[in-house]
Amino acid sequence: KNGVLLPPSAKGADYARVIAGLYRDDDRYYAMVKNSRELFETKLNWDKWAEQFKAAYEKAVSGK
Repeated sequence: KNGVLLPPSAKGADYARVIAGLYRDDDRYYAMVKNSRELFETKLNWDKWAEQFKAAYEKAVSGK
């Protein structure tokens, strides 16, 4: 959705192939950009982290 997972055994050439493939495929690249931005806006930012931390803290303090 927002990245490419390679096995731990992947070599530099494997990474180069993935990067080159994205570079040549505008639709796939821009879909990945869009998905990455969406994840940032909805989940992977400091405001969302603070909300989740506050909820976890309040739950821990209340003993529930």
